[in-house]
Amino acid sequence: MVLLATRLGLPLGDVLSMARVRKWAETTGFEARAAADYAIWRNASARVRRDVRPLKRKLAEYRRLKRAVADPCAADPRNFEEDQCLWRDNGCAQPCIDAGLARDAGFPF
Repeated sequence: MVLLATRLGLPLGDVLSMARVRKWAETTGFEARAAADYAIWRNASARVRRDVRPLKRKLAEYRRLKRAVADPCAADPRNFEEDQCLWRDNGCAQPCIDAGLARDAGFPF
């Protein structure tokens, strides 16, 4: 996400996300059923990790924001109700994330 934000010239807050869907995929067997897709994803992820190395400071800031803002938002089930999601079941908790970023004194707006 840091690499994407850097390449698109976006603030980190615009790409801040949560891992709730990933946890679902791991616990429901979806990952095993989509093994070929995950193989492609792992290869792409290796390239992204290589390309993000020069962005260590941005990556550290993204991880800090994730811990400070996105993770607490993910813990509240109210943030996954339909009216809190951009696409009914996707892009959830954005109002919570935006509010958290606004409170975060270290976030560069």
